[in-house]
Amino acid sequence: MEEVLWIIWKAAQQPCGKRLIAMLELWLPYYKEAHGKLKSHIKEQVLSISAAQIDRLLAPRKVGSGKGRCGTKAGGILKTQIPIRSGNWDITRPGFLEADAVAHCNTSLQGNFIWSVTYTDIFSGWTSN
Repeated sequence: MEEVLWIIWKAAQQPCGKRLIAMLELWLPYYKEAHGKLKSHIKEQVLSISAAQIDRLLAPRKVGSGKGRCGTKAGGILKTQIPIRSGNWDITRPGFLEADAVAHCNTSLQGNFIWSVTYTDIFSGWTSN
């Protein structure tokens, strides 16, 4: 079961356990096409696993897969200039955003490449790049 989760997690662009749970049923046909049919008891286990169990099972493999290409870091100056509210968000109305910066650099942060930032409104799912 761990191998199945690992393969789907990598193919689904490495989501957290909570997001992977929602995707599993959609990704199982991909797995079947690429790797063959799953035994029924394995499929049952995959579909009944919790998000916390997924995170625990994949954690040792994630650590062994290297640090990755992280090009962002927390900036002390920005932290003092941009108010960040923690706690409960009122996600029953638009206006609360998540931001994600991505380096389009293939396998290296060296040389020329482009950065993109995507903002997503949590309530509506609306995005802007």
